[in-house]
Parts: sequence; structure tokens; C-alpha cells
Amino acid sequence: MIINDLDGYYIVFDTKNWNTELDTLLIFPISHGGWWFINIYFLLLILAPYINLALDQLDRKRWKLLLCSLALIDCYFGFIQHLGTLYNYGYDLMNMITVYIVGRFMSTIYFMKPKMKKSCFLFCFFIFAKVAFYYVGKILNINLILGSNDYCNPLLILAAVYFFFIFWNIKIEKSKWILFFSKSVIGVYLLTSCTITQPMFAEVFSVIYSNLKMIPYSGVISVLLMIVFIFLIVTLVDKVRLLLCTKLNQWLQNKIDFYINAIIIK
Repeated sequence: MIINDLDGYYIVFDTKNWNTELDTLLIFPISHGGWWFINIYFLLLILAPYINLALDQLDRKRWKLLLCSLALIDCYFGFIQHLGTLYNYGYDLMNMITVYIVGRFMSTIYFMKPKMKKSCFLFCFFIFAKVAFYYVGKILNINLILGSNDYCNPLLILAAVYFFFIFWNIKIEKSKWILFFSKSVIGVYLLTSCTITQPMFAEVFSVIYSNLKMIPYSGVISVLLMIVFIFLIVTLVDKVRLLLCTKLNQWLQNKIDFYINAIIIK
């Protein structure tokens, strides 16, 4: 939001260098934004209540049938065929819906939560399998269709499931610091991944590492410290945004609720 506000200031006051791309991004941040994850997540939020209503009606047998069907569709049409009308290497709504339904199934009584040792073993197994298939394909010059970074890669999805359960088995007590930082995770993602800041951060990291790579460990340590520093700064920026926007959002919500209730009563 802050980046969009800066763009808006530039658009309004720098009339000699009018930027229609930034103008469109400011007015339509969801449909024309550069953050695929946020765009898809926004659409999923709209569909989630209706998906939940349907999932609540399923028994164990229908859950298995649904998951097998989604796995087949997601794996074949998305991962193998890369069917452009529905899939974009996993960066799409269909794959997000599949992952969402998998997550819902994990929260039901039909799913047996694995213990720590099993979670660690299966996570390592699926990561190793993904990497092994990729390099075997390169060595034999065979396209094994297991793209390393495809979000619809079934091995990657399974690894993510058991990576989640590694942390699920760790009993983390409620902490005000965890809650403090977790509320700004999306904000940090937006501010560090946008088309304006990402190249800048990449250049900074490259310069730091290039200057210090000849000194043992100094380059890596410097980059890690820079990541922590940027995370703290961006978190602070997001906290300021929350402070400014929360009351405004609440005021708008109250106004919308008031007018909706007035229309319903009439």
C-alpha cells in the first residue's frame, strides 16, 4: 500500500512524466498488481466460504475421492501438461484451491497427524526425490517434467505438508513477539517483492557479497545481517501502515454496514 501511495504521489504531481503503468497499478492493485500470490489469495478469499460449505458435507470416502481427483487434475493438467487455460506452473487459482482443500483435509478427523520423526523423514524424502529426479533428468538429457520450482510439483506440495507438521509438532507457547511479527508477514512480502524494491535489494546484496566474498564467511554473514535489518525496517513500515489504516478501515466498515442495514430494513 505504501509503495502504491508513493506511485500515486508521483503520478499526481509529476505531470511531465506521466506513467500510465503506475496509474493503472494504483487504481487496480489486485487485477493489475505485480504480486501473483496476493491476487490469487484475494480470489480465494472470495471463494473460500462456498468451498467450506461444500467440504463440510463430505464423509471420509468422498474426501478421498475429491483429493484423488484434484491430485490427478493438478498433477496432469497443471504439472505435466501445463494447460495454459487453467494452470500457470502452479502460480494460479486452480493450484491454490487444491492446496487449500488439502489444508482443510489436514484439519479434519480423517487425517492422522504424523509425529515429529515421521514428518522430518517424509519432508526430507520428498525434497530429496524432487532434487534427484531433476538432476537425473539433466544427466540423462531426459525431460522428467519435474520442474524444481513449479508450485504444482506434487513432490513439492507433499514436502510442504510434512514441513508444516514439523512445526505443528513443536509446541510453541503463545508469545507477544511472535504475534507482533506474524501480523506483518504479508506486508513484508509485499514491500520486499514489488517491482520497485526487489531490484534495489538484489543490487545491494550483490554489491555486499562481491566486496566481501574473498573474506571467509564475511559475505554470507553480511547478507544475512542485511536481510534481518531489512526485515525489521519493513516490519516497522508496515506497523505504521496498520496504525494509519486500521481506524480508517473500521470507519468505512461501519458506514458500509449502516447503509446495508438501512437498505435491508426498507
